[in-house]
Amino acid sequence: MASKLKIITVLLATLCFQPAMLHAQGNLTPPGTPAPTMKSLAQIEPRTPISAAGFIINNSGSYYLTTNLGSSTYGVMIAANDVRLDLSGFTISGAATGVYISGTYTNIQVVNGTIRNCSGFGVDASTAGSPRELLFENLVILNNGIGFSGRGIMTRAATARNCTFTGNGSHGLELQGGLVEHCVARDNISNGFELSGDGIIRDCQADGNGAYGIGCESSARIQNCMTFSNGVVGIRTSTNAVVSGCVANNNGSSGISVGLHCTVENCLANNNKFYGITPNGGCVITGNQACGNGQGGLSGGILFVSGSSPISRIEGNFVRDNFGYGIYAGSSDIVIRNSSGSNTNSNYSPGNGINFAPIQNPATATNAWGNISF
Repeated sequence: MASKLKIITVLLATLCFQPAMLHAQGNLTPPGTPAPTMKSLAQIEPRTPISAAGFIINNSGSYYLTTNLGSSTYGVMIAANDVRLDLSGFTISGAATGVYISGTYTNIQVVNGTIRNCSGFGVDASTAGSPRELLFENLVILNNGIGFSGRGIMTRAATARNCTFTGNGSHGLELQGGLVEHCVARDNISNGFELSGDGIIRDCQADGNGAYGIGCESSARIQNCMTFSNGVVGIRTSTNAVVSGCVANNNGSSGISVGLHCTVENCLANNNKFYGITPNGGCVITGNQACGNGQGGLSGGILFVSGSSPISRIEGNFVRDNFGYGIYAGSSDIVIRNSSGSNTNSNYSPGNGINFAPIQNPATATNAWGNISF
């Protein structure tokens, strides 16, 4: 034990008394005041401030408002490609047009603010170039074009995201193709959303508009939208469109109205004044619910346009408590696996046909393709 203590003592002494092996660490005093190492926002994205109405953007770049703007002509005119206009939470109001894109310019963004009480259009981009390089995001477009039939935004092909269109003199948003998502259109004089070219409207809401909640021409896709209490139709499309996962309730005529060769799937169309769903010929109508429609007069749940052709497929729908017909189809339409009951006129019209599956009582049904009447 004593020898072990002696060895430890020698080792400690050796470690403690070797100053020659310790090296100097240099001067630890800073050479000067520390300087910033990060770039400023102006260095990363040089931006031009706008502090007065009537500003004309003639050069590409990023621009931002520093205050609210009021004008009798236009708030900001964009006359260049590759422009980002950030309203920075401020408001453009009282102009003839809030933001005017004056020619066929592309790659333009207008974001983050309010445009209201303009006598013509909130944003007029109707002459901008056709490529989908226009973006409108995080905007409130309010009470523009009253008495003038002005639009909230009127544009060529564009993307509109997270915008609200309220109380405008005609359509809330009118665009000729593009993408509309996470937007709301409310209490506009005509249509909430008007899509006049190929495009997609998804995850949007349209209520209280004077005509259509959503109005589309051919080859549109309407997904997961809510439309209610619009003056005429909740969702209306022309040909070759798809309406899926939507709700269209309490509208002044039909919930959903589609043209030739369309698909309506997994939608809810209840308590509309006349019709739940009104398709034309060559359509697929599947997995929908249409209940309580027709309180404004004899009509019904799912009614095809009289004499419509070619053959349509009506499958797996639930239709009940309509004032009029449950399902009114063409004599050659494929009608299978539907459930219809408690409609005031008849549950199915016609009740048979060359492509019409048997009508069965739910308690005694044996045909998996048959229709249920209750």
